Amino acid sequence: MISLNPKNLREFNRHLFTENTFDGFLVPEAHFLTAFRTDIDGQPEASHGSDGDTASASVSACVSWGSLRKIALELVRGTEAPKSFSIVMKLPPESLNSVLLSADAPDPEEVSGLYLNIRYAREELSVTTGCSLKTFSLDKTWEKAWDRKAEDFLMRKGLI
Repeated sequence: MISLNPKNLREFNRHLFTENTFDGFLVPEAHFLTAFRTDIDGQPEASHGSDGDTASASVSACVSWGSLRKIALELVRGTEAPKSFSIVMKLPPESLNSVLLSADAPDPEEVSGLYLNIRYAREELSVTTGCSLKTFSLDKTWEKAWDRKAEDFLMRKGLI
């Protein structure tokens, strides 16, 4: 896990809210604090249980950032900057497989998700990588491979 600080907040937000840079990522959850708090559950309605429970819903069934981006833009747009926001982005399964195949580590089936956690608060933005494994492991090969890929992605876009 690494934490990255974008070099230009305005440019990063332009990519996040108005460009398609992050559109392929899945969004399990997002939170926005403006004049009011808005929480977004990225699970499509069809994945909720009959009682509204999402515990059994698959995170891989999350909606994409591309489908939420315009809604999020409306939430943060205004005369005042948002007080804070937090967006959890998950690499989609097809991209996850390419990252795992490029890493030289045992058993890619152990990785359940690779994440970018984008947090804005107190006029500062940070992007933190994350790797979720199905079982506990001391091997950090997957995590390091994702850290490199995520950092390279953000550098190629000129965001860090």
